[in-house]
Amino acid sequence: MKIKKVMIALLVVLVGGAILYSKDPLDTPWQQWDHGQVVKIFENSPWVQQQTYSPELTGGSNGINEVKYQCVVRLFSALPVRQSYARMLQLMNNYEKLPPDRRQAFDTFVNGLLNRDVTTQVVVAVAISTNDPQANLDIKRFLDTSTTATLNQNAFLYSPELGRLDLGEYVPPGQHGYGAEFIFPRSKDGKPALQPDDKELRFEFWIAPINQQLRVGFKPAKLMYKGEISY
Repeated sequence: MKIKKVMIALLVVLVGGAILYSKDPLDTPWQQWDHGQVVKIFENSPWVQQQTYSPELTGGSNGINEVKYQCVVRLFSALPVRQSYARMLQLMNNYEKLPPDRRQAFDTFVNGLLNRDVTTQVVVAVAISTNDPQANLDIKRFLDTSTTATLNQNAFLYSPELGRLDLGEYVPPGQHGYGAEFIFPRSKDGKPALQPDDKELRFEFWIAPINQQLRVGFKPAKLMYKGEISY
């Protein structure tokens, strides 16, 4: 099964076209989410924040062009985000029509994703795209070659209770389509990073190639899933 080839084009498929959303997907089992519900969680939910930067102008064939960078930040340790990703893969692979052997292989992959142990981790996934080909290569090179050691002074998670949480691990983007992973500790001195009544969980990341500080905040009160805060 060519899952990797499907995953590399996920973001392109998601963003294209207007979608009419149906009822709140969180009221429906994730295995029943339609395309619109999947997009709502993966692109436009409280677990996802987006920032656009236009730091420079460049000369192009048609004169001066504005270079734009689109940054998408997801709390990938949040179960609804991983469920939306898993359901997206099902829809794109026509899961219901797969023969039994291929469905079994698919289930093994998806179950590994859904059952990922994040009890000690907050996983922030970051995807960066740009309308300039050369800038896109620069960003890709930066994300592919960065390491935990080179980013541990440039990427932070800020918890209302614990203050700054240092980067524990960095994983470069793969073929999955949701970007690089920034992994932070979920607790410190026995205290959780987040409580439902906290004001904000903030992620910051200095993007060196474009000299920009990416800063996004997640509202804990909006991160509730099945009666519990999910992050």
